[in-house]
Amino acid sequence: MTIPLHFDSKGLNGDLSEIYDAITSTDDDWIQFTPASITPDKEDESPVDATSHAVSITFPKLSRLGNNWLSLPHRLASLIAAPETEAIVAISRSAFDASDGLRDVPFPVWDWIIRTLKAGGTCHITNHLECEIPEVTRPSLAPSEPGAEQQWLVLHLDQFEPEELNVAGPDAVSLKAGLLQIHDYLEESHSCSQSVQHQGRHKASDYWHGIMHRREPDYSNAKYWFRNVGSHPIFADVAIAAAELKPNDTPGWDHKLKLSSGWDPFAFIDLCQECNRSGNLQLVEWAENIQWAEMLLLLEQTWDDAG
Repeated sequence: MTIPLHFDSKGLNGDLSEIYDAITSTDDDWIQFTPASITPDKEDESPVDATSHAVSITFPKLSRLGNNWLSLPHRLASLIAAPETEAIVAISRSAFDASDGLRDVPFPVWDWIIRTLKAGGTCHITNHLECEIPEVTRPSLAPSEPGAEQQWLVLHLDQFEPEELNVAGPDAVSLKAGLLQIHDYLEESHSCSQSVQHQGRHKASDYWHGIMHRREPDYSNAKYWFRNVGSHPIFADVAIAAAELKPNDTPGWDHKLKLSSGWDPFAFIDLCQECNRSGNLQLVEWAENIQWAEMLLLLEQTWDDAG
């Protein structure tokens, strides 16, 4: 069975009781959730190759989040963002029946996945959907402090310790800084990154520290931390992502960012400042999408450095 999900900027846009009614209306082996904007093909409706797993997630081919799920430990990947906003999520009926079910939180399916993987459940990941990535809310360039509606998520973040994944040291601490930063817990991320500043294989702590000040926003302080970072392995891929995401009208910014020859993180700070000053919606959307790609690339690099 397939249950379409609708989302707004705060999470699920719908009644949890209606989802439970749909779940209990059938005894299918798999309970499938999909963004309302995606119509699954028949071959996506029965994850027969995932029978030993608690959950199966099928991403669009071009999903950056899907790439992270393929390259990171699933316990870590599960804390990045709600997969059901841009992927087909199929939950095993037996795993669901053995669990505490869905909780009344903004992203109940995501919450279930986090809890299940923390308890030792396993996940099957593919990325073969031939579809556009649904429009989803990305981290803001200059976020407000998260409200009480995210308390369920911050509890998950607090409970995660990189040592679970058999890693330790400065880059392991930076993994926690990165997750907190992605979810707009700027001060908490700042404390983590500052505790291991100037350390790590590629100074991931200083990179996350710089992102924090860029979003604070304290642009001059952000540039100080990016000077400490120096050259970084993800810069080339950030430039590629920025070029792929570029809208038609970016008055001179592709040149300033050096998209044809590398990446200039200081120019990106200037772009974020210009977005904050002008409110140019096209530039803001571009910068937010670049930042999202940057965060996902940096989290993956931080994991590689911690291992």
